[in-house]
Amino acid sequence: MNSQSQIYRSFSKCACAFGISMFFLLGFSGCGKEKEKLPPRPLSQSARMLVEPSPENSDAVLLHTIDSATEFPAALGSLEPDIAQPEVRTVQETLPARSAESPNVPINIVAPVSASVPLKEDWGGVILVPDMDRMSRGFTSRVTLTRIEAHPLADDHFRVWVRIRNDSGKDISAAVACNFSDLVSPPKETEFIPINIPVGGSANAYFISPMPHVAYYTILVR
Repeated sequence: MNSQSQIYRSFSKCACAFGISMFFLLGFSGCGKEKEKLPPRPLSQSARMLVEPSPENSDAVLLHTIDSATEFPAALGSLEPDIAQPEVRTVQETLPARSAESPNVPINIVAPVSASVPLKEDWGGVILVPDMDRMSRGFTSRVTLTRIEAHPLADDHFRVWVRIRNDSGKDISAAVACNFSDLVSPPKETEFIPINIPVGGSANAYFISPMPHVAYYTILVR
């Protein structure tokens, strides 16, 4: 074998080894790259009905607006894996002053969440907030609903989050539920969930709508 052939074969082996090395390098770098997260899912037909109801249904639908941030950090546990995390808004609630001499009292927002079913990764990141002036609320004067969010789910159902503030001067043991209605069926009530709200505190809970295409819902506290 002449020297020219030896040089050619040596070069071929080096080129082949270099190519294999580059292949593995590119392969590993591709595997290590994190998948890019997608923005919130577009409004589904059922969600759009709450945001932009048709004229014939406007009186029967609880109007909602789209918010860019959630005030329920626990809701991030229900986010679909490929959806980018929305902004989490931190709020500082205070009890209204009972008299001119007593200042506003800071509220402790309780971290645990009350619910009847565990969270699933079925939320597309859209945050809808109801018109509180039209919101139906059945509760005693001892509590106030300070935040409600409706999260459209992958199957056209909704997960409704609610924060209940204790406005009384003592601890409260209560139960909370949600009535859901569509445009054609009678209201369906979820089971009542027991909640304990300490004095100067608030509690969070969520409910899954029994049906898709929700038009209206009512929060009940007893």
